Order: sequence, then structure tokens, then C-alpha cells
Amino acid sequence: MWLRPTQSYWATSPLHHLPPEKIVPLMGGYRLPCRNMFKDLLKLEKQRTGKEALGFYIAFFLLFVTAIAIFVMIVGTILGLGPDLAFRLGWLAAVIICPWLSYQIISKKNLKMNTLYIGLCISSGIGALWMGSLLGLIPVAYLTTIPKVHLIDQGRGYSGN
Repeated sequence: MWLRPTQSYWATSPLHHLPPEKIVPLMGGYRLPCRNMFKDLLKLEKQRTGKEALGFYIAFFLLFVTAIAIFVMIVGTILGLGPDLAFRLGWLAAVIICPWLSYQIISKKNLKMNTLYIGLCISSGIGALWMGSLLGLIPVAYLTTIPKVHLIDQGRGYSGN
């Protein structure tokens, strides 16, 4: 496509309705929208969209399963534990890690005084007790969608922004 000197590629692109930061160049000259749901996974104070919360859930679930499996294999080999006891040890690790992670999120977002979010923190532990990190990470992923409350707004009942 030939462009006149006053015309830009942006105006003639079929993706002209998307803002420029959402377009990434690919090989072959094609440009596609970039929707990265795995962005800023370790920023616990970030308010995420639903898609980003799903990416957070998937990434942390795979991380937990991998880390717990490696931990169980190492400890099971060193201590000579049977597979059943090693599995229970991994389950216990999920029960400890899920509420700890949800508490880290609510403390980074200054929500420690809200009983609803403390209840979600406890429910992540109960869910992890029932079905491991598969269910224990659901309240954690939901907590990432809550906006951060600034300290100046904490006593006024504002939601954050």
C-alpha cells in the first residue's frame, strides 16, 4: 500500500480503532492487538481486570503445582517418605500458601480492616484445605480485582479511586 506524505499507516490500518499501545508489530508486516493477561504478575497491589485475574490464577496455579511437586519429591527422597505422606505434605503447603498470598494482597491494598476481605482470606485457606490450590487460588484471584484503598481515604468509606 502506497501512502501519501500526509497520510500515515495508522489511518489506513484495519485496526485503526485500537489505541497505538495495544498494537504490536509481528513478522511479515502484520499488526495484531496485544492483550497480555500475564502482565505484572508479581505486583500484588495492582487492580486487575477479569482477564488479568484469570491469567494470575493460571500462572500461580501452575507455579504452585510445579513448586510443590518439586518440594515433595526432594523432601520425600531425603526423608524417605511414602507417596501418600508426601502428597499430604504438598496439600499442607497449599493450605499455608494460599491464605498467606491472599493476606499479602489485602495488606498491599490497605484492606486489612475490612472483614469481607479477611473472610475471603480465610476462605482461600478453607478452599485449599478442601481441594488444594485449585480452589484455594480462586479467592486470591478475586482479591486482585479489588482496587487499592489509599491511606487518606481509608476512614471515609471510599473504594479507592
